[in-house]
Amino acid sequence: MVDDLVTNGTQEPYRMFTSRAEYRLILRQDNADQRLCAIGRKFGLLSDGQWQAFEQKQEAIEVLKSQMKSALVFPGNGAVDAVLNEPMHKEYRLSELIKRPEVNLPDLLSAAACPLPELEVIEQVEIEFKYQGYIDRQTQEISRLKAQQGLAIPLDLDYSTISGLSNEVRQKLAQVKPENLGQAGRISGVTPAAVSLLLVHLKRKGGLAKRAATI
Repeated sequence: MVDDLVTNGTQEPYRMFTSRAEYRLILRQDNADQRLCAIGRKFGLLSDGQWQAFEQKQEAIEVLKSQMKSALVFPGNGAVDAVLNEPMHKEYRLSELIKRPEVNLPDLLSAAACPLPELEVIEQVEIEFKYQGYIDRQTQEISRLKAQQGLAIPLDLDYSTISGLSNEVRQKLAQVKPENLGQAGRISGVTPAAVSLLLVHLKRKGGLAKRAATI
């Protein structure tokens, strides 16, 4: 919201939707300290005690993740079988078992006789392991879009031909006529999903143009 109001301004009542949040899998409440504490420290907003507590939490997170990647659970462990609601037929790492939807990390750690760290540490590690595939996919999407921000957009592009865009997004793009993908993403109301659709459309047009030129 602050970024929109400072860089874009607004001519109507400002509306906030969760769909406007860029990359919601990465901008989570549980990792807010990971994303913002270093910035806060840089500007003198965190005391020495607060920074030390943050560093201790991050160290505990890395220790737990490392333990889960290396710790093996073997068949015949009744406590773990009870958490899984079925017997294991081969050995698994804890980092593999936690990805099962029915398994929660506190119960799994207790069943595997592992020490329990602070609850906020457990919560963040569990989220990272369970949603790692989706998080990695979104991280790749961010990298791809950043690399494509300078991709030129034809000034005569007919946005009505791009399927999936809302009427509001089409109107704003047609009105502003951004010169490249980065500028399009800075238009108030143009979501990351809309930018992705625009990128796909431009790539498809570019491919068709290359093919036509070789005929």
